[in-house]
Amino acid sequence: MKPIQKILGISSVAGALMWGNLTIAQNQPFFFPSASFFSPQAATWESGLQDESIAVVLKEMKSHQSFNSQLESSKIMEELAGQYLTVLAPTDKAFDNLPADIKEKIADPENLKRLLTYHFVAGEITEEDIQRQAVATLLEQTSVSITGIPVGDQIGVKLNDARATEPTPAADGVIIPIDRVLIPPGF
Repeated sequence: MKPIQKILGISSVAGALMWGNLTIAQNQPFFFPSASFFSPQAATWESGLQDESIAVVLKEMKSHQSFNSQLESSKIMEELAGQYLTVLAPTDKAFDNLPADIKEKIADPENLKRLLTYHFVAGEITEEDIQRQAVATLLEQTSVSITGIPVGDQIGVKLNDARATEPTPAADGVIIPIDRVLIPPGF
């Protein structure tokens, strides 16, 4: 093992012990993010709106107006009312960075609804989901992969190719901001 690999390995192990779990498989480290990351009770940033619905909290999140607008036009939040949900919420920048062909596809209401439904999980993301490295979405027969990635001395979270940031609790679920729009398989 090269000296730099030893140093990186030691710092990765130390970070994993603090923020998640590290598993060595085929001489490649795999980082399991902590289940507490996905728990709204463990969120360190409080929106001041944690007693409000996901729909209300999303409206207050200034960097998620594109996602919120798309949800309103598709009426998905109305259909999902009354359920406890985890919402994987892409930022405005994520929508701006969509390829032209995807933007064209989501101009069709059915395709938009399909894409948006892929950003919802029933209930919370659990330790079992993390161990499976995937969580089922509300889009029938689809899942989003969950991986941990080293970020400084912590374990960050990736959902498919999107990096997740600090969750925001709501009365009826949790909102996890992500930096990319998740594209369903076969879209």
